[in-house]
Amino acid sequence: MRRYAQKFTDRSMGFKKGNFFLVNCEVGAYSAPRYNQGLYDDYLNGSKPKMYATACATLSDDTLKDNPVSDMLIDSFGRLHTYLRISLTERCNLRCQYCMPAEGVELTRSPGLLSQKEIVRLANLFVTAGVEKIRLTGGEPTIRKDIEDICLQLSNLKGLKTLAMTTNGITLSKKLPKLKECGLTSVNISLDTLVPAKFEFMTRRKGHERVMESINTAIDLGYNPVKVNCEVGAYSAPRYNQGLYDDYLNGSKPKMYATACATLSDDTLKDNPVSDMLIDSFGRLHTYLRISLTERCNLRCQYCMPAEGVELTRSPGLLSQKEIVRLANLFVTAGVEKIRLTGGEPTIRKDIEDICLQLSNLKGLKTLAMTTNGITLSKKLPKLKECGLTSVNISLDTLVPAKFEFMTRRKGHERVMESINTAIDLGYNPVKVNCVVMRGFNDDEICDFIKLTCEKPINIRFIEFMPFDGNVWNVKKLVPYSEMLDRVVKEFTALKRLQDHPTDTAKNFRIDGYCGTVSFITSMTEHFCAGCNRLRLLADGNFKVCLFGPSEVSLRDPLRHGADDDELKEIIGAAVKRKKASHAGMFDIARTANRPMIHIGG
Repeated sequence: MRRYAQKFTDRSMGFKKGNFFLVNCEVGAYSAPRYNQGLYDDYLNGSKPKMYATACATLSDDTLKDNPVSDMLIDSFGRLHTYLRISLTERCNLRCQYCMPAEGVELTRSPGLLSQKEIVRLANLFVTAGVEKIRLTGGEPTIRKDIEDICLQLSNLKGLKTLAMTTNGITLSKKLPKLKECGLTSVNISLDTLVPAKFEFMTRRKGHERVMESINTAIDLGYNPVKVNCEVGAYSAPRYNQGLYDDYLNGSKPKMYATACATLSDDTLKDNPVSDMLIDSFGRLHTYLRISLTERCNLRCQYCMPAEGVELTRSPGLLSQKEIVRLANLFVTAGVEKIRLTGGEPTIRKDIEDICLQLSNLKGLKTLAMTTNGITLSKKLPKLKECGLTSVNISLDTLVPAKFEFMTRRKGHERVMESINTAIDLGYNPVKVNCVVMRGFNDDEICDFIKLTCEKPINIRFIEFMPFDGNVWNVKKLVPYSEMLDRVVKEFTALKRLQDHPTDTAKNFRIDGYCGTVSFITSMTEHFCAGCNRLRLLADGNFKVCLFGPSEVSLRDPLRHGADDDELKEIIGAAVKRKKASHAGMFDIARTANRPMIHIGG
């Protein structure tokens, strides 16, 4: 032992005799058998001056003769650290299973991240000390808006020999020519499968063809080699369910329920248009705003309003048309693409047509939808369509008029049916029909509802019974999704799973030969919090980030006290950042104080 220790100290390898002797005293800790006896002997006799399997940094011949590396980069074992990896962002446009948990992760807020100037300054410290290679990573480095400027400044650092990047390739193809001009000398592209369906399963996103395109672009630009990183078997199907995985691959169940985080559209993947104000601490992008226009309603549905009624906000306390449009514009300019008008019952608001017209003209808004009970919709819908209403959901919980009157405590079944037909005649496709399923009331009508989709472009949406203040929720009334699906499959053997958008709240199906579709909304038994992209603005101006969460913040009060847009955005952004990873379980929700459904609008 002493003989070997003496040999190392005689070679002046930078180890203190006591330290190295201590390493040899730990049985096998750094001895030859850990690697290779021959390599160890060669190391001792001087024929192989680098410990291949242990060194962090490469020691070239020139380095060995005249070491240019600062003592700052040499550790206590003599390893030279000449390779620096810099993470430019924590955000990513994929949700790879081996990289991010299904529920997302808490992200550092923008002020806590390094700026371009700080990155370059710190990188320069490392390069002047001896770092020869820098690799840019993430998150996904290409989604950083100043990526080209960062590359240009880093590539100009004197002494830096290699500027590399590891990327998922989703947005690389269009950016790579410019990045090469800015000094990017090497590229690694992550690709774990050559099968597009497997890619979508693993990343919880589409984009396989864009990654392949990026690989070919890199080759065409002369990168040689183009390095492709592949995690082999890291998180295979058994992590979830082998049957689900097999179904996913053959197309019968293309969505991993309740696992996806935020939906990134093709445009978003190319250049993320969503403001940080709408991104929560788990990376979810909130591009969907539900606006309750009124707390009043012309029905008294038992699951929405208690029999004794609810206390309503007086008119001065409700948002005016002008206030609604101003706040909606803030959200749309920040990245909201879809607005849904709810209530109470939105069609009883006298200025509903003007509101629709102004909202539909907001630049950037792609969808203006409405959820209504259909009582007064038939006569108003033609004008509402002219004013820009692009989608309609009509609530109908039974096909039996007597049951309708029992549930809603009002008459009007035939008017709702008329509104459904009017929507179809006006070309709405699909016309979505929301049905809250309750055991002992309408669970025997599930298959009858589905038959409506045979010849009409109707999307029947079965909703699990949810607890809210005043609706006397009882788990015995809940008909879980699994039970509903079992009933449907027994009667409709041609039922097939459809492709869902990752932020869909519904699990969508179609029956071969049918014109319409069937969906299940499983808030209670299989929540979809990880993919939630919804925010809610209530009729009284309160802002709510979770349907089942009691937390609210007023936007009306600061608006009326003269807050400017930046101040309002700060309030909104702070509330979004406080949003939790998921809501509580159904029994906890039932015990939590929350508003009645009529105040929230679903």
